[in-house]
Amino acid sequence: MFRLYVKNRDEAFWTRLHNEKVVIHLMPKIERDPKKYMERVNDIFRHHIKRFGSDHYIYNAVMQACAFAKDLSRCEELLGEMRTIGLEPNAQTYVNMMLAVRLSGAPNEKAEAYFKEGVKTGALGAVMRLDTEFKMWMDQLERLGSFTAKTGYLSVNEEGAKPMPRDMWALWGWHRTEPKFISRRQMIEEQARNRVNGGRELVGTVYSKARRQPWAKYNGMFPFDYNGPSRRRGVSFEDAPHPKLNREQCETAF
Repeated sequence: MFRLYVKNRDEAFWTRLHNEKVVIHLMPKIERDPKKYMERVNDIFRHHIKRFGSDHYIYNAVMQACAFAKDLSRCEELLGEMRTIGLEPNAQTYVNMMLAVRLSGAPNEKAEAYFKEGVKTGALGAVMRLDTEFKMWMDQLERLGSFTAKTGYLSVNEEGAKPMPRDMWALWGWHRTEPKFISRRQMIEEQARNRVNGGRELVGTVYSKARRQPWAKYNGMFPFDYNGPSRRRGVSFEDAPHPKLNREQCETAF
């Protein structure tokens, strides 16, 4: 991703969102090896400011990168810079500061100060009592974890994402006509159907629940339940260049 950035950063199609996306892609690596990858982030930062000027996108992205690098002082510097420039810190900024406080192991009071400031300026909304809301935010950040942590949504170390679902025939719904893992074509057709018939039929009503009831659906066996899947042609790569040798040679393949 960084190579794409280096190649395309001066092109006409390259926008500020592209820069933000590159910083986001670097974040796991930043947490693994901060001093190597923060140089890249600083490069993106400088180039963005030269080309697009100062911006919430880049400041928030770099601040989050510094949070994952566990560099709280740099985050505070960036926040001060935003204030001196006249960029109003928004919700993302305050959440980034809370994340930085949490990841760098600083006391929770600093995070609470940032949270209260965000509520006071109106960037963050609070419905309940402030300490309750703050505790909910910090619990959420704790569930998020980090890329190198043992647990959490961002870590894929021991638990979490497997390359293959455990049960390929899992259902999202009531019946085997509502399977969880569907083919690409079915997914595209479903999205098109939802897009086209968007507001037309009623969703989530008694009618739709009655339509979904599985007792009316056929649950017998199909031919492929007995005979196995029908044979398909092998994959053919027409676009691939013709091999120069008459058989594939892979000496160093692992």
